[in-house]
Amino acid sequence: MKRRNLLILFYLLLTNLVQAQQNDSDGDGIPDSEDLCPAVAGTKANKGCPEVEKPDTKLTENKTFIEAADFRRILQDIYNDAIRLNKNAKPVYNKSYTTDYKKNGSNKNFAVSYIPKSSSSYNILIPLSNNPSDLEKVAAGLNKLFAAEECCNYKYGKVKLQYSEKNNSYDDVLALDDFGMFFNLGVVKQQVQLKLTRYAYAKKVAPKVTPPVKNSSGFCADIKTILVSGENQFKGFIGSFIKKEIPNEYYATTLPKLGCTDTYIINNTELEYNAIEDAMERKVYKMYSTEQKFSDINAAGEKYNILKKALKDCCSGISEEQNNTNQKVFVMQINQGQVKIIATVVYVNLMGQIVSLSFKVKD
Repeated sequence: MKRRNLLILFYLLLTNLVQAQQNDSDGDGIPDSEDLCPAVAGTKANKGCPEVEKPDTKLTENKTFIEAADFRRILQDIYNDAIRLNKNAKPVYNKSYTTDYKKNGSNKNFAVSYIPKSSSSYNILIPLSNNPSDLEKVAAGLNKLFAAEECCNYKYGKVKLQYSEKNNSYDDVLALDDFGMFFNLGVVKQQVQLKLTRYAYAKKVAPKVTPPVKNSSGFCADIKTILVSGENQFKGFIGSFIKKEIPNEYYATTLPKLGCTDTYIINNTELEYNAIEDAMERKVYKMYSTEQKFSDINAAGEKYNILKKALKDCCSGISEEQNNTNQKVFVMQINQGQVKIIATVVYVNLMGQIVSLSFKVKD
């Protein structure tokens, strides 16, 4: 009798053990006895637990929005002023044209656009992502391309996009021997877009020495005040911070306006070539600037001539003038005490007329 009871007990234990081994609570085909996650379906390779999806670090950390070869081709053509359009018609100012450039990056289907702004300037628009949150990643990727030998450092190696919190964009400026460029990476209509603006320098005319002549403009006393303050980097005349527009910072000033509406002291950042180091380097200069906007082209032209005449009447130095349809620039180098000051009168006609006069302390 005892032996029979023992056999029954052994049979029941064996049955329960087999059933426990065959139970599969989560239905993943792995018995609960071998399943480390019996309540959640998983894989045999992961001992019954679900696979954890590993992040695609190659995509997120090194995401290529535009290939180096494609970016180099665009920058080379901008440098050579040889943008390739898919239309032969003469471009109309401020109209967008699709180019022939191809992009093999992650957003290769985005078209590269060309927008002529004047006879001497144009924009190239390169859409790079439909995800605004990619802005920082795109900026980091582009900065790597600018510095890469296989891409762009042959002429653009010193370009480094820097973040502007005010505009939520990354910007830089490049001054080359034959032209200047502005780089702006921002979000436009929920799309991360790189805007490259090329400005050709106006034609130079032979320099000539401008002797001082009898004052007829009434500005000489004010100009002298500005020049004397420039000897001391405008100290005592720099007021509160007004705004930052890369690469410049603008401050209020009590210096004379010279008949214009807006006057500033500016921390002006420039890229200059260092022949000893054979490299571009950043320098910050103090600059007085007064300017005025005009809706009437004749009034703007008259203001330019008045300010130019004021420099000729009140100052002595080597001067030159550059002149084209939409831009006039009169420059005079003035020796003021122990420093050299560059005085510049500018007339620009791009979507409205602006006339300005600046005094930049160079050393």
